[in-house]
Amino acid sequence: MLENFIEVTQCEEFLKLEEEDLVHYIEDDTLNVNNEDIVFEAVLTWTKHVLSDRVSVLPDLLEHVRFPFCSPSYFLDNIETCDVMVNWRCKKFIAEYKHYHFAPERRGEITSKRIRPRKSSSLKNAVIVLGGCTHNSETNNHAFLWNLDTDQWSKCDYLSPPQVECGGIESFSLSSASTLIHEDKIFVFGTYIEHNAGWHCGLCSYSPQVDSWAMLAAPSRSHHFAPATTYNGKLIVLGGTDDVYNLTDSVEMYDPIKDVWELLNVKTHIALSDHAASFACLPSSW
Repeated sequence: MLENFIEVTQCEEFLKLEEEDLVHYIEDDTLNVNNEDIVFEAVLTWTKHVLSDRVSVLPDLLEHVRFPFCSPSYFLDNIETCDVMVNWRCKKFIAEYKHYHFAPERRGEITSKRIRPRKSSSLKNAVIVLGGCTHNSETNNHAFLWNLDTDQWSKCDYLSPPQVECGGIESFSLSSASTLIHEDKIFVFGTYIEHNAGWHCGLCSYSPQVDSWAMLAAPSRSHHFAPATTYNGKLIVLGGTDDVYNLTDSVEMYDPIKDVWELLNVKTHIALSDHAASFACLPSSW
């Protein structure tokens, strides 16, 4: 049932499950769903099947729905406006979703397991290529995905940072951006144009669980064309160029939980740009 949860929820037998059996399935990290919209819908359908008898246990069931990973449109249209969510015990789930998405720098304050993604929602068995330049040296902001299971490439423009969802910026250039995957999210560090404000360095992230991009905090210094990597849960950007394209040797570290940058008191000893291709932080045991 964990593997075929979506199909099982369409069966009559699903509506006859005992409460403890339903909890056993929806609390499991290995439940095979793309996002939590499916889990919430299943719980709601099960509850409404015998509403008078089951509505009292709905708050207990919703404890196991990982609301932060519901898609934004579904949350607004189906969860926040749902009549059964008026229960005071259910309102905390709505507050938790807003806390997670509207104040990412304070996610460390959330202690519930609902902010842990299920294993089925992880980025796996695929190689993602974002941006680059065409043979005419023009910026290419398209995204492509290579499925390792089918050995096929496909164009995935939904993975390209959109203008509106990235804070209304005019354009986010992927011609020399650094792309990282951390905690089931894609992070893109690159250069963008802000309306009437010129070029800036910025960071945005894509969450496949909710299918949306978010513009994150900007570094204190410019790092155009800089290589980046992850280390101990942090993102590190090394060198690059300043706004007038002079090479720089400064290093900054980004904390995804607090959404803050820290200028490190280290130098690269050599000034790196995208010509350095990439770098990695090695464990101390190497």
